[in-house]
Amino acid sequence: MSVGSVLGVPRPGSPIDDSALRVVVHDATLRDGQHAVAHQLDAPQLRAYAQAADRARVAVVEVGHGNGLGASSIQIGRSRLPDEVMLSTVRAALTHSRMGVFMAPGWGRGDDIRRAVGLGVPRNSGGLEVVILGLTWGNASRRLGGACL
Repeated sequence: MSVGSVLGVPRPGSPIDDSALRVVVHDATLRDGQHAVAHQLDAPQLRAYAQAADRARVAVVEVGHGNGLGASSIQIGRSRLPDEVMLSTVRAALTHSRMGVFMAPGWGRGDDIRRAVGLGVPRNSGGLEVVILGLTWGNASRRLGGACL
């Protein structure tokens, strides 16, 4: 068995079963795009972009400091708005799209994820929309007390 087939990637030239493919678009503009403006997007800008992404039916709209939850700091740049304000502003603007966040261990903490979930980051059977560098969600959930999330 080739590495490609083990990973579920078809070998070159082999047919692809389109029914098994599902592409989920995550728009990271309101998070990663913060770098381009020194983390200074304001609430009206966040709201307007989130509304446009929602109208376009983008599956997941990521929001927060460019380096993720809890990363606003003098070392890498202070956000104009705290995480809670960014998350609640975007959450209020979304009716179709889900909100997602990003966290890098060392910057963000378990409390940051708990607050994000409380502010509307989904945590249902469809999957928690949190990208955590270096951890699977199951591992992170266990480290954070599992059921408390």
